[in-house]
Amino acid sequence: MKRWLLLLLWLCSIKPAAAQGYVDGRLVLGREFAEKHLQAAIADSARQKVVARQRRLPIASLSDTAAALSAIEPLLFRAYGKKGIERQRPYEIYRIEEYWVINGTLPYGYFGGVFIVVVDARNSRVLELIHGQ
Repeated sequence: MKRWLLLLLWLCSIKPAAAQGYVDGRLVLGREFAEKHLQAAIADSARQKVVARQRRLPIASLSDTAAALSAIEPLLFRAYGKKGIERQRPYEIYRIEEYWVINGTLPYGYFGGVFIVVVDARNSRVLELIHGQ
């Protein structure tokens, strides 16, 4: 029994490998994570087709951070619930090439997942909309 408890305590102390670290007490995945996630979303054309049929943002072009957030947040609220998404503020927002990669953050010590959304900034097409566990 002691071994299991020690193992559990040790596992709880490990920081996730994909994380760059904590900023202001919140887990930040970082730009490198966003870049890798973007490349995976672009490469998975089958997933893009399914998401694109279901999700298109009402704004034609997402030229800046404010426009991206104002268009994406209501989509997230409908998909995952307003309270759950608001708890993931502040968001990480990255403009990489012609895409927005936005994900939530978690407070220090919190176990769970965050949303990740990838949107083409030129035409507001949602390439990916997921939420981790």
